[in-house]
Amino acid sequence: MKKVAIIDVGSNSIKLDIFVIKKDGKMIRKNKVRNFAKIENMLQNNYITNEGMAIILRVVKNYVDLCNNSNVKSIIAVATEAVRKAKNKEDLIFRINSLCQIEMKVISGLEEAKLAFKGVDQKLINNKGYLMDIGGSSTEILSFENNRVIDCYSFPMGARLITNKYEIKDFIDKRTFDSIKKEIINKYFNDISNDFNESEIYLIGTGGIIKNIGKMINHNLNSCLKKDNAYHIKYDDVKNLYDFIEYRKIKDLKEFKGLSERRTDTIKGGIIILACFLEKINCEKIIISKKGIREGLLKEYLEKNLELF
Repeated sequence: MKKVAIIDVGSNSIKLDIFVIKKDGKMIRKNKVRNFAKIENMLQNNYITNEGMAIILRVVKNYVDLCNNSNVKSIIAVATEAVRKAKNKEDLIFRINSLCQIEMKVISGLEEAKLAFKGVDQKLINNKGYLMDIGGSSTEILSFENNRVIDCYSFPMGARLITNKYEIKDFIDKRTFDSIKKEIINKYFNDISNDFNESEIYLIGTGGIIKNIGKMINHNLNSCLKKDNAYHIKYDDVKNLYDFIEYRKIKDLKEFKGLSERRTDTIKGGIIILACFLEKINCEKIIISKKGIREGLLKEYLEKNLELF
């Protein structure tokens, strides 16, 4: 058995997953570490601040040291939207690679979507549908049919950006809510093709925000079905969840079961984005996958380096 690690520098957190690869190719996650540094908040005029640089460097170096002490064979390191849009991203990546002796790269939004697609269980993508990952500062969407990618989209719009832009803190009046929906659908989702028979399609959700929405529905509405190691919910569940928390202040959301404390300030923005897309494609069925981009990165690595294992 050999170990491979994934380091993922995202908008909301810096993540480390260490996997054990068995001789039969089975992947088992043995260690998971999270640092909830909000990279999006470290940007000033689209430059990562010196303080932000120092935090990212320290966290990644700690992760690399942990990997070295854990006999990890290979480290795969990527950065996504918050770093992607930083004007000094090349400086950050150079510093990380020089200090840690790894090869971190910044991946595009389209690469994110395709890696998430590769990472989910194959049995979830053997029909027709869409895959969606809502991040803090970007949203990736992919359409598929019979395990094949049809179209791929990446939008510079995520739960934190929507929350900050519209100052979604506590109650949102209907006029503001309709304005947000109109902008999201018209500005971002209008060009997404929907050539599928609407009765057949479903949405696969990946990533922390959509997973957290599923947990909240499971704990508070009792309408979530767990099947094939994934949550199965409906569009009405998403609408009911928003109605459930709409009038609650941010500080009061902490009492809700299933909601991660670090997402209390952005969960409303995430639910709005998800609801807008479901309305756009007229989709009723959502499957929330536990696997996503990091499993996709690992699968891609193993396909290229299978002889090493």
